[in-house]
Amino acid sequence: MWDVQPGAQDTVHGQFKHDVKIGEKDELIVNGNKIKCIQASREGPKALPWKDMGVKYVIESTGLFVEYEKAVGHIEAGAEKVIISAPGKGNLSLGTA
Repeated sequence: MWDVQPGAQDTVHGQFKHDVKIGEKDELIVNGNKIKCIQASREGPKALPWKDMGVKYVIESTGLFVEYEKAVGHIEAGAEKVIISAPGKGNLSLGTA
């Protein structure tokens, strides 16, 4: 179940001034653009449907997969690159490597 809060306020960017709706089949619609939403997998990122969805880039923002050994599951699932939004831990490859 998804929730949309109209007029959401961000302390840095201010009020979100775009049209946001919940669509059919787990879609978030922002200004008419459909974004597919998926549930996290208990098996971790390697079980996500990135290859089937044609996903190139994943923004890992759960804070759970900040080590290389865990984040690489997104690559194994078919993504080309993973952007970790939290501080990474351990030996991470930076840049385009």
